[in-house]
Amino acid sequence: MLWGYPNIQQTITFQFYPPCPEPEKTLGMQPHSDIGGITIVMQEAEGLQVFDEFNDTWELVPHYPNAFVVNIADQTEIITNGRYKSSNHRVIANSERTRRSYVTHYHPGLDHKVFPAPELVDAKVGPRYREFLYKEYLQAMRVGRVLEKRLLQSFAINNSVIS
Repeated sequence: MLWGYPNIQQTITFQFYPPCPEPEKTLGMQPHSDIGGITIVMQEAEGLQVFDEFNDTWELVPHYPNAFVVNIADQTEIITNGRYKSSNHRVIANSERTRRSYVTHYHPGLDHKVFPAPELVDAKVGPRYREFLYKEYLQAMRVGRVLEKRLLQSFAINNSVIS
Protein backbone atom coordinates (compact mmCIF):
# COMPACT_ATOMS: atom_id res chain seq x y z
CA MET A 1 0.00 0.00 0.00
CA LEU A 2 1.43 3.35 -1.06
CA TRP A 3 0.02 6.67 0.23
CA GLY A 4 -2.73 4.67 1.92
CA TYR A 5 -4.02 3.51 -1.49
CA PRO A 6 -4.50 -0.23 -2.06
CA ASN A 7 -4.69 0.21 -5.86
CA ILE A 8 -1.53 1.73 -7.29
CA GLN A 9 -0.91 2.01 -11.01
CA GLN A 10 2.51 1.66 -12.53
CA THR A 11 3.62 2.73 -15.99
CA ILE A 12 7.01 2.01 -17.50
CA THR A 13 8.59 3.96 -20.35
CA PHE A 14 11.82 3.55 -22.23
CA GLN A 15 13.20 6.74 -23.72
CA PHE A 16 15.77 6.98 -26.48
CA TYR A 17 17.65 10.17 -27.33
CA PRO A 18 20.08 9.82 -30.26
CA PRO A 19 23.05 12.19 -30.57
CA CYS A 20 21.99 15.59 -31.87
CA PRO A 21 24.44 17.59 -34.04
CA GLU A 22 23.09 20.92 -32.67
CA PRO A 23 21.91 20.23 -29.11
CA GLU A 24 21.65 23.93 -28.25
CA LYS A 25 18.74 24.21 -30.70
CA THR A 26 16.51 21.60 -29.08
CA LEU A 27 15.52 19.89 -25.86
CA GLY A 28 15.25 16.16 -25.43
CA MET A 29 12.13 16.72 -23.31
CA GLN A 30 10.45 19.99 -22.30
CA PRO A 31 10.42 21.18 -18.67
CA HIS A 32 7.69 19.47 -16.65
CA SER A 33 6.87 17.86 -13.34
CA ASP A 34 5.60 14.29 -13.26
CA ILE A 35 1.88 13.92 -12.58
CA GLY A 36 1.90 10.78 -10.42
CA GLY A 37 3.29 10.09 -6.96
CA ILE A 38 6.92 9.15 -7.52
CA THR A 39 9.06 8.42 -10.56
CA ILE A 40 12.12 6.19 -10.60
CA VAL A 41 14.65 6.69 -13.42
CA MET A 42 17.73 4.79 -14.52
CA GLN A 43 19.70 6.78 -17.06
CA GLU A 44 22.58 5.49 -19.18
CA ALA A 45 24.12 8.92 -19.68
CA GLU A 46 23.80 12.47 -18.39
CA GLY A 47 21.10 14.70 -19.75
CA LEU A 48 18.51 14.97 -16.98
CA GLN A 49 18.35 18.43 -15.43
CA VAL A 50 16.42 19.65 -12.38
CA PHE A 51 15.36 23.25 -11.92
CA ASP A 52 16.89 24.94 -8.87
CA GLU A 53 14.20 27.42 -7.78
CA PHE A 54 16.50 29.15 -5.29
CA ASN A 55 19.15 30.05 -7.88
CA ASP A 56 16.85 30.12 -10.93
CA THR A 57 19.14 27.68 -12.80
CA TRP A 58 18.98 24.26 -14.40
CA GLU A 59 21.30 21.75 -12.70
CA LEU A 60 22.59 18.60 -14.37
CA VAL A 61 21.79 15.37 -12.49
CA PRO A 62 25.02 13.33 -12.40
CA HIS A 63 25.01 9.91 -14.01
CA TYR A 64 26.10 7.05 -11.78
CA PRO A 65 26.16 3.59 -13.38
CA ASN A 66 23.48 1.24 -12.01
CA ALA A 67 21.96 3.99 -9.84
CA PHE A 68 18.39 5.23 -9.70
CA VAL A 69 17.13 8.81 -9.63
CA VAL A 70 13.91 9.24 -7.63
CA ASN A 71 11.70 12.19 -8.51
CA ILE A 72 8.97 13.41 -6.22
CA ALA A 73 5.88 13.92 -8.41
CA ASP A 74 2.78 16.12 -8.15
CA GLN A 75 0.54 13.78 -6.12
CA THR A 76 3.19 13.45 -3.40
CA GLU A 77 3.44 17.25 -3.21
CA ILE A 78 -0.33 17.42 -2.78
CA ILE A 79 -0.50 14.63 -0.18
CA THR A 80 2.32 16.23 1.85
CA ASN A 81 0.61 19.66 1.53
CA GLY A 82 3.72 21.05 -0.15
CA ARG A 83 6.27 19.74 2.37
CA TYR A 84 7.83 17.66 -0.41
CA LYS A 85 7.98 19.51 -3.72
CA SER A 86 7.56 17.81 -7.06
CA SER A 87 10.62 18.34 -9.20
CA ASN A 88 10.50 20.48 -12.32
CA HIS A 89 12.89 18.78 -14.72
CA ARG A 90 13.83 18.38 -18.37
CA VAL A 91 16.16 16.39 -20.61
CA ILE A 92 18.79 18.10 -22.73
CA ALA A 93 20.16 16.76 -25.99
CA ASN A 94 23.74 15.56 -26.33
CA SER A 95 25.90 15.98 -29.44
CA GLU A 96 28.13 12.98 -28.79
CA ARG A 97 26.27 10.21 -26.98
CA THR A 98 23.07 8.28 -27.27
CA ARG A 99 21.04 8.54 -24.09
CA ARG A 100 18.60 5.91 -22.93
CA SER A 101 16.51 6.08 -19.81
CA TYR A 102 14.22 3.57 -18.17
CA VAL A 103 11.43 5.20 -16.21
CA THR A 104 8.72 3.84 -13.93
CA HIS A 105 5.91 6.06 -12.69
CA TYR A 106 3.69 5.21 -9.71
CA HIS A 107 0.18 6.71 -9.67
CA PRO A 108 -2.87 6.44 -7.43
CA GLY A 109 -5.84 4.57 -8.91
CA LEU A 110 -8.12 6.62 -11.15
CA ASP A 111 -10.99 6.77 -8.65
CA HIS A 112 -8.89 7.53 -5.58
CA LYS A 113 -9.45 10.80 -3.79
CA VAL A 114 -6.27 12.84 -3.53
CA PHE A 115 -5.93 15.49 -0.81
CA PRO A 116 -3.41 16.73 1.73
CA ALA A 117 -2.95 14.26 4.59
CA PRO A 118 -4.64 15.87 7.64
CA GLU A 119 -1.60 15.23 9.85
CA LEU A 120 0.55 17.27 7.43
CA VAL A 121 -1.76 20.29 7.29
CA ASP A 122 -0.55 23.16 9.45
CA ALA A 123 -3.49 24.71 11.35
CA LYS A 124 -2.20 28.23 10.59
CA VAL A 125 -1.83 27.65 6.85
CA GLY A 126 -4.55 25.07 6.16
CA PRO A 127 -4.65 22.75 3.16
CA ARG A 128 -2.90 24.13 0.10
CA TYR A 129 -4.70 21.85 -2.38
CA ARG A 130 -8.32 20.92 -2.91
CA GLU A 131 -9.60 17.35 -2.82
CA PHE A 132 -10.15 15.66 -6.19
CA LEU A 133 -10.24 12.28 -7.89
CA TYR A 134 -6.97 11.36 -9.58
CA LYS A 135 -8.75 10.94 -12.91
CA GLU A 136 -9.68 14.66 -12.71
CA TYR A 137 -5.97 15.48 -12.63
CA LEU A 138 -5.34 13.32 -15.68
CA GLN A 139 -8.26 14.93 -17.51
CA ALA A 140 -6.92 18.41 -16.71
CA MET A 141 -3.56 17.38 -18.13
CA ARG A 142 -5.11 16.01 -21.32
CA VAL A 143 -7.08 19.18 -22.06
CA GLY A 144 -4.06 21.36 -21.28
CA ARG A 145 -5.58 23.18 -18.32
CA VAL A 146 -2.37 24.65 -16.94
CA LEU A 147 -2.26 27.86 -14.93
CA GLU A 148 1.01 29.73 -15.18
CA LYS A 149 3.81 27.15 -15.33
CA ARG A 150 2.51 23.94 -13.73
CA LEU A 151 -0.65 21.84 -13.77
CA LEU A 152 -0.25 21.42 -10.01
CA GLN A 153 -1.09 25.09 -9.45
CA SER A 154 -4.58 24.64 -10.91
CA PHE A 155 -5.42 22.32 -8.00
CA ALA A 156 -4.19 24.70 -5.32
CA ILE A 157 -6.80 26.27 -3.06
CA ASN A 158 -4.95 29.59 -3.32
CA ASN A 159 -2.66 29.68 -6.36
CA SER A 160 -0.46 32.31 -4.73
CA VAL A 161 0.80 29.89 -2.04
CA ILE A 162 2.45 27.51 -4.50
CA SER A 163 5.99 28.36 -5.50
